[in-house]
Order: sequence, then structure tokens, then C-alpha cells
Amino acid sequence: RDDYGKIIEIEGYLDRPDSAARYLAMALRRFPDDAAMCAQQGNLHILAKRYGEAVASYREAIKYAQNDTLRSELWGFIGDAEHQRGDMKRCYAAYKRALGLNADNASVLNNYAYFLSIEGHDLERALAMATRANAVSGNNPTFLDTQAWVLYRLGRYAEAKKLQQQALSLDRNE
Repeated sequence: RDDYGKIIEIEGYLDRPDSAARYLAMALRRFPDDAAMCAQQGNLHILAKRYGEAVASYREAIKYAQNDTLRSELWGFIGDAEHQRGDMKRCYAAYKRALGLNADNASVLNNYAYFLSIEGHDLERALAMATRANAVSGNNPTFLDTQAWVLYRLGRYAEAKKLQQQALSLDRNE
């Protein structure tokens, strides 16, 4: 399983989706009830912009997930895919399920907070989620950026500027 996973990851990184899909198909024939392989299939669907198929793959992976942490991660992926499809109602429902399984899922907290802030909805709740994402993740620059954005949307400009500067100082990308 691990060898297949590594090969699929490398092929994806090298932007060879056809090869990754071929190795994934072989892996799924050998390990049809492997949550990680089903999730990989969802990831390949995301890359191909087939969001409905991605959701189906992630739901299949949930059936085989061994713990709530993984189930939370998969529900987060479903939320992300629903966002890509433009269905924010389903996106938020998936995020709520993810947080119900793991209240400290930093990626879900961050994405949920960001999408709420973009829409200008429930900004205090978005700030609480963004703040928690940063506490859990150890101040990830992307998550700091989200928290700064929420503060900006709340009109708390000095705090937003301070966090944005911190995010820039931690970001290793140019």
C-alpha cells in the first residue's frame, strides 16, 4: 500500500495524472477498502475538476476510515469539493460534520472561516475559527492571512495589519 501511495504521490507531483490514475487503479484493485486510496482517487478527480466524482470518492473513503481524525479530514475534503462546485450550503454542512468529528481540524477551521468572511457572514464566529486554526497549527502563514482578513472585515485594521505582517515574515514563498 505504501509503495503505491508513494508512486501515486510522485506521479501527481510530476504532473502526470494519467500515470497516477493507472497506478491508483492497480492499487484499488488490490486494496478496494483502503481509505487512503479512495481519498487519492478523490484528489485526482479534484485535479481533473470532476468535483462530483471527488465527493463520491471521499464518501467511499469515509466508509473505510479507521478513526474520527481521518473521517474529519475526508469531510473537509468534501467541503472543499462542494465549494469548488459552488454549493456553499453543502460545503458548510460538510465542514460542520468535519468539526463535529475533530473540533481541531485546522484546515477546516481555516477554510470555513475564510469562506464565511468572503461572504461577510458570521464574522465573529469566523474569527474564533481562524484564531483556533492558528492556535492548533502553530501559526501557519496561510491561516494567519485568513485571521488577518477576518479582522479586516470586522474593521479591526491595526490587528489585521500586525497579523498580515507576521504571515509575510513566516511565509517561505516569494
